[in-house]
Amino acid sequence: MQKMAIFGAGGHGAVVADILESRGISYLVIDDMPEKKALNGISAMAKEEFLSLSNAKEYGILLAIGDNAVRKNLYTFFVQNGFCLPFVSHSSAIISKSAKIADGVVVMPNAVINARAKIGKGAIINTSSVVEHDCSVGDFTHIAPNATLCGGVSVGDFTHIGAGSVVIEGKSVGDYCIIGAGSVVISAIPSHKKIVGNPAKREL
Repeated sequence: MQKMAIFGAGGHGAVVADILESRGISYLVIDDMPEKKALNGISAMAKEEFLSLSNAKEYGILLAIGDNAVRKNLYTFFVQNGFCLPFVSHSSAIISKSAKIADGVVVMPNAVINARAKIGKGAIINTSSVVEHDCSVGDFTHIAPNATLCGGVSVGDFTHIGAGSVVIEGKSVGDYCIIGAGSVVISAIPSHKKIVGNPAKREL
């Protein structure tokens, strides 16, 4: 089984560490500011220190970074330098055999990805979120805890679907959007919008 390195020693990284431990996978921890940072007793090292390891490329890289743009930049850096960024899921997650999951995706505890769903590279499917059948989630998008995408929903790249939000069946949300926590999306949302409410109409 491939060894892993978690990039990011904050709260998000702690959950990713739990994912690996649920799978019995050992890991290193990397952080841009590693001083006094650790995950489950494993001290963080600087990126430069990690890259200097003779066996660094034996490690798959897991990006435990919530910011979509920062995650994309790190993804690009590691891919261009020949690293593998596998997708990983918690042992409690439910993922359909017909779902398509790209590289660099992290699926958190109790999340559900149902039949024929497609998840773009570097996306986060967070705790107890639901991506229903035939949904499409774009690259470097974050589906926050307890959010639900009903069947056939399309979400663009670099978008954040806030905690507890619902996007009803067949609707679309564009690129670079923010859907505020607890919102209910009942109509298409164009790109670059920040929307909140039930129904989701009020701009942030």
